[in-house]
Amino acid sequence: MQKKIDDKEFDQIVEEFFANYQDPGMKKWGGFRLSEHIEKLEENK
Repeated sequence: MQKKIDDKEFDQIVEEFFANYQDPGMKKWGGFRLSEHIEKLEENK
C-alpha cells in the first residue's frame, strides 16, 4: 500500500526534483549554440 502525501510534501518532492533535473535536450542544444558561436568567432578573425 502506498503512503499518501499531503500537498506540502508533494511540493517539496517536486521542488527537489527540478532543482537537480538536467534536461539532456537542453544540454545538447546549449552545446550546439556554443559550437555555432565559436565557429562564427573564428570566421571573423
